[in-house]
Amino acid sequence: MSIIEDIQKKALTEGKIKAETQDSFKIVSVRPTPQLSALIEVLSFLDGKSPSDFIHSNFGEALSDFTLESKEHIEPLKRSLASYKKKYKDRDFKEGSAFAILDRKCMK
Repeated sequence: MSIIEDIQKKALTEGKIKAETQDSFKIVSVRPTPQLSALIEVLSFLDGKSPSDFIHSNFGEALSDFTLESKEHIEPLKRSLASYKKKYKDRDFKEGSAFAILDRKCMK
C-alpha cells in the first residue's frame, strides 16, 4: 500500500464525520508501516535523498492533488489561503510544500 493510499484510507475513515463548521479542520497523523518505511528508505536512497527530503519533494504535490480531487475543498481552501496571506503578509509557504502548491493552483 502506498503512502497516498494510506492517507486516503485514513482520511476517508476519519472523514466520514463531517466538519461542524466551515472553519473546522482536522489534523491527520500518518505513520508508515514497517514495509512502507523500508520502501521509502530504498526509494530515497535510489533518488539520492534522505527519507525526509524524498517525502518532502514528492508528498506536497501528491497531497495537493488529493485535496483538490474534491470540488468541495476549493472554496474553503481559497478562503483559508487568503486569510493566511492577509494575516501573515511577510511569510511565504515553504517551496514545494503542499500549501505552496495549493496556493499556486488555487489562487490563480
